[in-house]
Amino acid sequence: GRSVATKTMWETLEREPERLAALIWETPLAEVALFLDKAQRHPVVAKTIWEVLEQDLQKLAASVWETPLAQVAGFLEKAQGHAIVTKTIWEALEKEPERLAALAWETPLPEVAWFLEKAQGHVIVTNTIWEALEEEPARLAALARETPLGSVASFFEAARQHGLEVDSLWKVLEDDAARLCRRGFTATLQEIVGFAHYAPISLVEIVLRDIKPGHWDAIPLSEGLNGATWLAWNCG
Repeated sequence: GRSVATKTMWETLEREPERLAALIWETPLAEVALFLDKAQRHPVVAKTIWEVLEQDLQKLAASVWETPLAQVAGFLEKAQGHAIVTKTIWEALEKEPERLAALAWETPLPEVAWFLEKAQGHVIVTNTIWEALEEEPARLAALARETPLGSVASFFEAARQHGLEVDSLWKVLEDDAARLCRRGFTATLQEIVGFAHYAPISLVEIVLRDIKPGHWDAIPLSEGLNGATWLAWNCG
């Protein structure tokens, strides 16, 4: 059955490295990362994949621009221990700041935040992204409106720590109070707790405005107690 077919597949990949190499370049980088997870028990296959990537660094660099930013970060995690691969990817991102900025704008804010966290130590990359976001505050505010409450608050806090002026971004959310209030009503308790950790109290009050006693009664006690306690303690 399936186990026999799987065994045959791995044996074929081990026996035909050239065929495997061709498959690698036809496969998106994010899917290569997933396949490497599956290949952990098959060191011959994994070794071939890394060798293929290292042998054509130009192709590797080009594949970065066809990969969503968060998945680039995921692949870089997988590539730890393969210095030539990681160096090639970081250099590709550093060399083309306009393309990197465009990639950042195509990426949901929570994923941008995750990538920036993984990119610490690569100042050219992180600065390029922060500068791109800073240059278009209206566009950043529009993205924030579509981002889950907890994620947008933590992102604004990261932006503040990086030196961006975030008061105007908070104001954009506050100026559309009706929308923010609706988002609060439909948000999970954990989202609201995440939002309240970083948001100005005036915005937290808007988010909580339409939430009445009993709103979260359906939440299992083990999940809701910590969040509810934090909200009650910090937001009065």
